Amino acid sequence: MPPKLTPMLEQYLEIKERHQDYILFYHLGDFFEMFFEDALTASRVLEITLTSRNKGAADPVPMCGIPVQAAPGYIARLIERGYKVALCEQVEDPAQAQGIVRREVTRLITPGSYLEEGGEPGNRYLLALAARGGRIGLAAADLSTGEFRVTEVTTPEKAWEEVGRVQPSEVLLPRSWKEAPDPGWNRPLEAYFRTYGADSLFDFQRAATLLQEHLQVHSLAGFGLAEKPEGVRAAGALLAYLKETQQGELPHLKPPVVYNLAETMVLSEAAQRHLELTRTLYRGTRQGSLLSVLDRTLTAMGGRKLRQWLTYPLLDINRIQERLDRVEALQEDPALRRRLRDLLEPVYDMERLTAKTCLNQASPRDLVALKNSLRPLPALQEALRQSRFPGLQEVGERLDPLEDVAEIIDRALLDEPSPNLRDKEARLIRRGFQPTLDQYLQVSREGKEWIAALEARERKRTGISSLKVGYNRVFG
Repeated sequence: MPPKLTPMLEQYLEIKERHQDYILFYHLGDFFEMFFEDALTASRVLEITLTSRNKGAADPVPMCGIPVQAAPGYIARLIERGYKVALCEQVEDPAQAQGIVRREVTRLITPGSYLEEGGEPGNRYLLALAARGGRIGLAAADLSTGEFRVTEVTTPEKAWEEVGRVQPSEVLLPRSWKEAPDPGWNRPLEAYFRTYGADSLFDFQRAATLLQEHLQVHSLAGFGLAEKPEGVRAAGALLAYLKETQQGELPHLKPPVVYNLAETMVLSEAAQRHLELTRTLYRGTRQGSLLSVLDRTLTAMGGRKLRQWLTYPLLDINRIQERLDRVEALQEDPALRRRLRDLLEPVYDMERLTAKTCLNQASPRDLVALKNSLRPLPALQEALRQSRFPGLQEVGERLDPLEDVAEIIDRALLDEPSPNLRDKEARLIRRGFQPTLDQYLQVSREGKEWIAALEARERKRTGISSLKVGYNRVFG
C-alpha cells in the first residue's frame, strides 16, 4: 500500500478489498474514478486517458475517470470484454458530510446480470450448474426479462448440450470446481465467462429456503422441484447471486419453469451451428441465418420468443398443432394480421422496461416508454377477442390491458421529462399530481415573488407595516 494515503484513497481501498474481482467505479463529483490496477485496466480497455494522483510523489497513484452521465456506454464496453463492474456511489449529500463523503456499492454488474440496452433483443442468460449423485442441475435466468428456467439431466454430455443451447453470458459454478478442477467438467465451459461462487451458495437447504422465500410458499412441490434436488441447488445459487448483484429483491423474476429436455428436440451447439439456425457458420453473424429469414416480428419480445421456438422445437404433436392452428388463423385473416401489426409496431421492449422499473433502474423516459407501450393493449385485446378463431379469442381473454398502470404513469409524468435528473431545472412530474410538490416547485422557481407575496400577507395579518421578509444566504 502506498504511503500517506489520503482519507479518500483509504476509503477506496477499503471498498475495493471487498470487491476484488470487479472494476470499482468510485463516484467523485460528476465522475466515476478508477485507481491503481483498475485504472490501468480501464484506460486500456476503454481507451481513455490515464493520469495519476500525487504526481510529484515517489509512488504516484494511477487514475482515470469517466463522466457519470456517460457511464452506461463505458460499462457496456467493459461487460462485452468480460469484466465485472461495481458501482460505488455517494450515499449522502457532500454539502452535509462530516469529513469524507460516505460511499457504498449500490450495484454489481456482471455479464450475466447486465440490463442490456440497445443492440440485438436476444436474451442475456446467467446459468448456474450443480452436480451430485449422478444428476446435474441447470438453472438459467435472464435478469432483463424475468425469465427463470430449471432442468436436470443425468450425464455431462446432456448438460453441455443444454449449455450450448442456452448460450449463457455468464456461468455460475461452485468454487470447489475451480480449486479442484476436473477436466471433464471445466473444459466445455472454457468458451464462457465463468464466476465461481462459495460452495455454501449451492447448499440444498439454503437454496430451498431462499427459493421458498422468493416465491412466498412453504413447499417447492407445486413448481415441479420436489424431485429435483440438483435443480434446486442450481436455482437457489443463481437467485442468491442475482440478489447480491442487485443489492436487493427481484420482484420481477418469474417463478421458475421446470422443463424436461425430452419434451423438445435436442439440438446440440454443433447442430445449431451447422444448421445456421441463429448465426451463420463462417461469419458468425445473425444476417443470413434461418432466424434472420423467418424473423418478421415487430417487438423485442416477439424476436426472443421466435428464437426460443427455433432452438427448442416441440415434439408434442398437440402443442405443435395448436401453434400451427393460430398461425393458420392469422394467415387466413389478413385484415386482422395488419391490425395487430399496426398495434404492435410502437411497442417498446416491455419486459426489459418492467425489469428496470422493478430494480429501481428505470429513468423517467423509460417509464414514459412503458406507458406508450401499454396504450395499444386495450385495442389489441379487442381485436383478438373479435377474431373468428377460438384460439386467438382465448389469447385476447388472457391479455391484461394494464390500463391502470398506463393511467397513473400518464398522470404522474410529463410526456417529455428532462433527460438529465441532475439538472436543477429538470422537469419530471406533472403539475397537479402532488399539490405539496407543486408548492415547493413554485417556491424554488418563483422565490422572489413568493417572498414578496409572503411579506404582504404577513404585514396584513400582523398589522406591522414595517415588517420585512428577506432571504439569508447562511440559513436560506
